[in-house]
Amino acid sequence: MTDAEKARKMRAMTGLTQRELADFMRVSRGTIARWEGGQSPISAASMHHLALSCSFLSAANSMTAGGGCDTL
Repeated sequence: MTDAEKARKMRAMTGLTQRELADFMRVSRGTIARWEGGQSPISAASMHHLALSCSFLSAANSMTAGGGCDTL
């Protein structure tokens, strides 16, 4: 699985739009789009931040919806 595919999958788990995730991570929506489209490499630090952000948001969404927490 490529980094672009991982980025798309992680965001899909949160149910957020690219804009919402970008705002949470304090990056531009274009950055998220380029990562997911494979046009821009994702640094190790950014991938780590993305994974932590998506894990947190997925857990928060699950808790508010009363469901279980998905694993990354």
